[in-house]
Amino acid sequence: MDKPYTTQEKQEAYEQAAEWFMLIQEQSLNTQQQAEFEAWLVAKPLHQEVWQNVAMFEEKFNRMPKQVIAKTVQELKPKKKHIGKLSLAFISLLTAVYALQGIRQQDYFPELLSFDPVDIYKTKIGEQQQVALHDGSQIWLNSQTKIRVKYNDQQRKIELANGEIYIETHKDRLQRPFSVHTQHGDLVALGTKFNVDYTLDKTELSVQEGAVRIEVRNSKQQQIISAQHAAMFDTDNIYPQTFHAGDLLWRQHLLVVHSMPLPQFIKELSKYDKTRIVLDPSIHDVLVSGSYSTRDINKTLGVIAHTYQLNISETTDQIRISADVSK
Repeated sequence: MDKPYTTQEKQEAYEQAAEWFMLIQEQSLNTQQQAEFEAWLVAKPLHQEVWQNVAMFEEKFNRMPKQVIAKTVQELKPKKKHIGKLSLAFISLLTAVYALQGIRQQDYFPELLSFDPVDIYKTKIGEQQQVALHDGSQIWLNSQTKIRVKYNDQQRKIELANGEIYIETHKDRLQRPFSVHTQHGDLVALGTKFNVDYTLDKTELSVQEGAVRIEVRNSKQQQIISAQHAAMFDTDNIYPQTFHAGDLLWRQHLLVVHSMPLPQFIKELSKYDKTRIVLDPSIHDVLVSGSYSTRDINKTLGVIAHTYQLNISETTDQIRISADVSK
């Protein structure tokens, strides 16, 4: 079991993330700064988790009244030369939000200046979870997923901080809209069953039943995606995708692929296991098809090796896959 991070470690990570965020906003990173940022990001899983939260916090900070920011700035004294007063205000606000979060025992940013109740759900690598919401709606969380559920008198809102969820909405007696928010925009459910897969660079939507309206964050683009259709979007644009029913079978612990390059297949499989898998460059062109279990990674890799005539060697810290030269 992973050792939990201390409160001090978490707060330091939030402050470091805030500094990086504001530096990136103020100027383009040079080569050295980019390398330092990437090194910080991969140094701890906590850093990646915090960075995703900071990204989702951005639009809330941008909506802060200027008088609130100004008041905060007046009470601050610069601590570092490479960040300005606005950066310090952001760090201060971020730290304050984190402190409120700690008091409320929530591992997520509460909505700024709001004390409406929220529920936090998250899964570790290899875990899945089904959650029944207050209105009867159901949410399934895939491996390494984190959501924040906010229900009040006006809305039913899910903030997806990381990972993948499948949702079955339920008719609401208060007729509140149901939406899923990522840093790329909002998904408004129109009575439906749908899947949302979020990463830092894109959000992918697959609609099984009903329809979902995509509202892109940085533009006025909107599009309704109907049943048996899919789309991908970022902060600016919406891109049509092919709907694959097999993509929704992760709830049955299955990874279904068709002619998927082996490196991409291993990347998808690695969502469910911490084992480091190394591929020999000579087999990167292998295309994988079929249905594979995500519960037993070693068994799945054995099937892949047998099917595509590959060799597997295992050490204490990794699995290496290469061409089987004996065949």
